[in-house]
Amino acid sequence: MATYKGISGFNIKSLATDPSNLVEGEIWYNSTSGVLKVAPVVGSWASGGNLNTPRTGLSGAGSITAGLVFGGTPPTTGKTEEYNGTAWTENPSPSGDMGTARFDLGGFGTQGSAVGIGGDPPTTGVEEYGGTTWTAGGAIPSAFAVMASTGITTAGLIAGGSSPAPMTDSWEYNGSAWTAGGTLNTGRQYFDAAGPQTASVAAGGWVSPGNTNASEEYNGTAWASGNNIATARRGARMAGVDSGSALLYGGIVSTPSNAVEGYDGTSWSSRPSLATARREGGRGKSGSTATSAFLAGGDGPPIGVATEEFTGAATAQTVTTS
Repeated sequence: MATYKGISGFNIKSLATDPSNLVEGEIWYNSTSGVLKVAPVVGSWASGGNLNTPRTGLSGAGSITAGLVFGGTPPTTGKTEEYNGTAWTENPSPSGDMGTARFDLGGFGTQGSAVGIGGDPPTTGVEEYGGTTWTAGGAIPSAFAVMASTGITTAGLIAGGSSPAPMTDSWEYNGSAWTAGGTLNTGRQYFDAAGPQTASVAAGGWVSPGNTNASEEYNGTAWASGNNIATARRGARMAGVDSGSALLYGGIVSTPSNAVEGYDGTSWSSRPSLATARREGGRGKSGSTATSAFLAGGDGPPIGVATEEFTGAATAQTVTTS
């Protein structure tokens, strides 16, 4: 007969009281109540403040209380808005908009230190945001769009994208220049990634002639195939601290989706759905996690301004047979 130790490699802990600092996937036996317990992540989406400019194909950076979105369409724009957890404020500085209006661009970083990359109309242009204005950054090697992007200004990562066919390339940014990274196992476009440059995960996207459910993890050198997401889709957004904890939300299957999935480093599982099905909205990066994320704007249709915020936490639950 198989045992938990034989399957997992370690015994289940026996504790008199539930742990105070729960971790997703943690399992233990409560010797006081005589029951087996586990800590899944539970959470919910709530309405946040509306964007000032409706748009889709935008990118973003930052966290749920210090967010940033930029670019998008229609019309194609470089407008930049900052979020304080309650309301969006358009940057009124003369240089507050991106120097080059674009959509379907990549982006990563924080509210006060972000990077916008490539996009349509086709451009190799990269711009850096310092909290007030945009300035030129190191150009990407060729013009492409709808790539996955994650990281921070001085240690960023982009992968895949369209130029115009789905690509397998990935590139790393050091704050001034790009160098070639590992090759994706599945060339794709219209997808996203989460985590730092050296421990990230990417999932979903478009692989002609259809959507893919493949996910991959990056260790700073090479991409390795992971377990598949449940719902193959493109145009979804991601948040997460590393390749062991991520959140995938929205996108399009044959129509826009409100499906949300969480990743624990091994498998994907269902999370509470978005209130509004949509694709290609603005999302955070550095500071956004699997239990604290936002999605702003996007295409439902119609092109929207609504923001939704996800908050979640690991909560002790009794294991039952039902």
